[in-house]
This record gives sequence, C-alpha cells and structure tokens, in this order.
Amino acid sequence: LIVTSLLDNKNGSCGEETAPAFGHKTSFKAAWVRAETAGKSPSPRFCCSGMLSGQAWFIFGGWELPRSLFFNDLTKLSLETFSWEAVAVQGSIPRPRCQAVCTSVMDGAFLLLFGGACHSVVEPAFDEDVAYGDKVVDLDDVRLLHLPSGTWLPERTAFP
Repeated sequence: LIVTSLLDNKNGSCGEETAPAFGHKTSFKAAWVRAETAGKSPSPRFCCSGMLSGQAWFIFGGWELPRSLFFNDLTKLSLETFSWEAVAVQGSIPRPRCQAVCTSVMDGAFLLLFGGACHSVVEPAFDEDVAYGDKVVDLDDVRLLHLPSGTWLPERTAFP
C-alpha cells in the first residue's frame, strides 16, 4: 500500500512548494511512502472497486490476468491499524465482476455496487485469441450490502 503525505515529517512544517489556498499562502511537500500493513491483503488484480466508509477502505471484485479470472470478494483495510481482513458475506452475493462503481450510502451502513463487467458465460476457458470485449458483458445492476451484518440484499429485477 502506498500513501502520500503533505507534511514534512522532519520538522512538522510544510515543505518547499508554495500554492495559494483560500486566500492564504500554503506550503506543502508531497511524498509517496510505502505503508506497512498487517493481515492478508487481497490478491493482485486490475479494475477492482474501492470505497471509503468511516475508518475503513473496502475493495470489491476485480480481474486477474493472465487467467482472466473475475472476483466477487470483499476485503477491508482498517485505516486506524492498517490491517487487512476478508469480509465474510452472506445473502444474494453478486456475480464476479470488474470495473464496477462502489460507494458508501445511508451513513455508511450500506455498500452500493453498480454495474461493471463480467464473463459472458460463467467461467470460460482462457483463450488469448479472443479479444477481452468479446469475453465479457456489461452489467447494469444495482446491489446493496448491509455492512454491519455482511448481508447482500436480494437483487430487485423490477420496480413498481
């Protein structure tokens, strides 16, 4: 995990660059640092979805190459302890996907998941000669996960 810092940690002051902010001069120095984390982090993946809820960062789904494998797992990073943990879920679990939109709603009680892309069949054999766009379908579903209980709500297929 890599994070950025806007303060110069050597003397507690801001650094070399100066930019106007809110009518005042504000100095800052941006630096990327590798943060040490504990626990089992999610496997390497492309196009996963992420969201912030309270003091936690959630990662959902994604896509692994070269096997062309999609995920529907959920992992949480505590921003207080920098520790990873797999989130146990139940209920109507969404199909594996990548490129979905994920956000926190209802004061952080729910994770809302929208769309993404998934295999056009359940789990096709990997074929390098078939273009990615011919292997997947775009999704337009909206799914809700109740975070305190880890329960995916049933998918609604029609609205009154």
